[in-house]
Amino acid sequence: MTKDAPINLQMDPGRQCQEAVELVRLRLEQVGFSGKKPVWLACLKEVNEANRIANSDLLLSQIPKKDLPAATSKLDSLKLSIDALRDAVRNEDIKSTLAAQDRAAQELYEIRLLAMKPGLPYEVPKDVASGLPILKGRATVEMTIRRPKGSKPFTLDDGTKADTLPLSLVVDGYRSPVTAGNFVDL
Repeated sequence: MTKDAPINLQMDPGRQCQEAVELVRLRLEQVGFSGKKPVWLACLKEVNEANRIANSDLLLSQIPKKDLPAATSKLDSLKLSIDALRDAVRNEDIKSTLAAQDRAAQELYEIRLLAMKPGLPYEVPKDVASGLPILKGRATVEMTIRRPKGSKPFTLDDGTKADTLPLSLVVDGYRSPVTAGNFVDL
C-alpha cells in the first residue's frame, strides 16, 4: 500500500508490534523448534522491537477516549507478557516461549480491536465486488481438520498425536473484505 492509502501498514505501530510478536513463532516453526542459537537471537531481536513499541505511547494513540482505560489495562498485561516472552527466549525454552507468544499475540489483538473503527475505512469498488460476498469487519472461523483413516496422525505442539486438529482463524475483512467474504462464504 502507498503512504496515501487509507490503511498504512508501515505507519501502524499495532501492526508493527504484531509482526514482531508473530515472527518469534514463525522463526521457530521454520527451523522445526530445533533451538539453533542464531534463531533464538533473531527471536530476541523481535521481542525487543515489540517491547520498544509496547513501552511507547504509540499503541494507545488510535484508541478512542472511552476505551482508553480498558486499552491501558490490556497494554499493562501485554508488557508483562512481552517480559515473559523475553525471559523464555533468553532461556531458549520452547514451551514457555510458545505460551508467552500466544498470550502476547492475544493481548495485542485485543488492544488493536479497540482501535478499529466500525465499518470499512474505504469503499469497495462496485465492479470488483459485484455479486461477491463482502466481510465488513472481522470473523472468527472455527473448523476441524481430520486426517483420513489409516494416515499418519497430526503431532501437536505438546508432542501428542491426534487424528483431528482444531483450527481457529480470524478473518480480516478490514484489510481484505472481498477475499475474507469469499473465504467465510466457502
